[in-house]
Amino acid sequence: MQSSERRIHKGRSHKEEVNHKRLSYTSPMSHTSHGFLCHPTRALQLARGYGSLNFLEELCMDGVKYRALIFDLDGTLVHTRDVYPEAYNTVLEPYLGRPFPKEELVSIQAVSERRPFEARVAEADRPEIKRQFAKAYGESFDRLARPWGPWKDWLAPLAERVPLAVFTGKSRATAEYTLERMELSETFVAVVTEDDIENPKPSPDGLLLTCEKLNIPPADILYLGDTCSDLRCCRAAGMPIAAAMWYRDDEEYRQRFLADNPDYVFETPEEFLEFIPSHLPDKSDSKSS
Repeated sequence: MQSSERRIHKGRSHKEEVNHKRLSYTSPMSHTSHGFLCHPTRALQLARGYGSLNFLEELCMDGVKYRALIFDLDGTLVHTRDVYPEAYNTVLEPYLGRPFPKEELVSIQAVSERRPFEARVAEADRPEIKRQFAKAYGESFDRLARPWGPWKDWLAPLAERVPLAVFTGKSRATAEYTLERMELSETFVAVVTEDDIENPKPSPDGLLLTCEKLNIPPADILYLGDTCSDLRCCRAAGMPIAAAMWYRDDEEYRQRFLADNPDYVFETPEEFLEFIPSHLPDKSDSKSS
């Protein structure tokens, strides 16, 4: 088996603005001799704390340590590509008096679950339509969703070392249904959904709220997501992102996503799971922090 270093996308050197509640500065992306990217916010934060650029070099050599992990759901932990078009059509066809095809859903560019309702449903009718949608989603999910692997078993060792959380564009009802079906309801210490925020991705509001719940700054957390809006959300929050590419079979989208330089790229869940343990604090460090 190839080493995980060879499977991680290096990205291009660039400068990024990092603006959030705790930190604000511009820094270059740093490449490590191992081929990993050392996230600039985290690297400079620690280097300044130690007052030594030699420490920065050492940090990049050893690999950054993340104090928490945040996961996206759709397209990352579970395959729901066929679930949503059917569920939306189930509730919107009777309401609109016509079919609501997948092509129309795509044209709306829904970055959150509520976006199609905002685009096609009168405001007064949305609560009832969303209630109907939650039921339709569950029925479609049970028939059409395909989990990508035994995430409960995969995540258990990670949860012993750092807090795990979810930030998703799903509603609370569909997120909880999904986690229950995947036997992940007890895995995450925080779950933030579109119902908890006013502005959906790529706004950083959801990520920043998740950070507040974890009481850990964005630069110390790694997000695993699969979309360009996930990446822009992380950049705005000052959080590194690992690209989950196992759902992305659209080559044009893949190239557009990679062109935006995610901090890490993984083609399979197994690659991510091979990489991440060495980038988390040791168990003893986690307990003492």
